[in-house]
Amino acid sequence: MKRAWILMLTVAVSGASAARLSARGPQDLPNNRYSQREADNIGVRLFKAIVGRDGGATGPRDAADQIMDGHLKAQVEAMFDSAEFRDKSSVMTPTEILDQIY
Repeated sequence: MKRAWILMLTVAVSGASAARLSARGPQDLPNNRYSQREADNIGVRLFKAIVGRDGGATGPRDAADQIMDGHLKAQVEAMFDSAEFRDKSSVMTPTEILDQIY
């Protein structure tokens, strides 16, 4: 189920098509289409969608740096693997998790 969330969120946040992601395979997508502003926006949206908070002063910026380096999928996986997400999601239903993501 986590793998499906990662793929869904990666597609939703990045605006990439599912066909393009699946054609590339499991590796990270190279950054050949994100401006710094777009990467910053994606970083903010990831924090709100996955961990349910704004990410503080440096979190979204660090995420944006990873996205600019071509590591969007790895960033999404790291957030889903974080202790913070695991703790919060352990008391949530799948519907509540999806509501947070959307």
